Amino acid sequence: VGWAASAGGEVLYQDGAAVTLEADLDLYAVWADAYTVTFDNDGSTTEVLVPQSSAIGSRLPAAPAKRGYTFGGWFSGDTQLTAETVITGDITCTAKWTAITYTIAFSANEGTGTMESISAAYDEEVTLPKNAFTRPGYSFSGWGTYSGTSYGTYQDEQTVRNLASEQG
Repeated sequence: VGWAASAGGEVLYQDGAAVTLEADLDLYAVWADAYTVTFDNDGSTTEVLVPQSSAIGSRLPAAPAKRGYTFGGWFSGDTQLTAETVITGDITCTAKWTAITYTIAFSANEGTGTMESISAAYDEEVTLPKNAFTRPGYSFSGWGTYSGTSYGTYQDEQTVRNLASEQG
């Protein structure tokens, strides 16, 4: 829990607090029973000990990262854990992830016509539409990923996924 100036004394300094000393000082550890909070991030777990009936505070881990997803917080069931959450027993908190969404836009690339953009979410398959553009003297060879590309990376009506890993 913290540090006292004498054995069995009251806590003067919280555990982890910065202390400025002007003279030598003996400190005595003050212990308390603790609960285990387990953080489960897609099967990878981390455990922290929190003094009984105390807020988790700075023991709350930093937000993890996952390609193609935004982190929504640590949850025990439907309840989100915050630094102010008082821990009253051993619990497991699970990382909540939301797949990013992105837009797939279609460019005529010197051709003519229009096509509507489509939306997609990370880790979900989407079928590309059939090409509706025309360009006299050219045949369509597929969808490229960059403007001015002369070859197609993806074919008409191909099923694709994860064409982007950032929201947008």
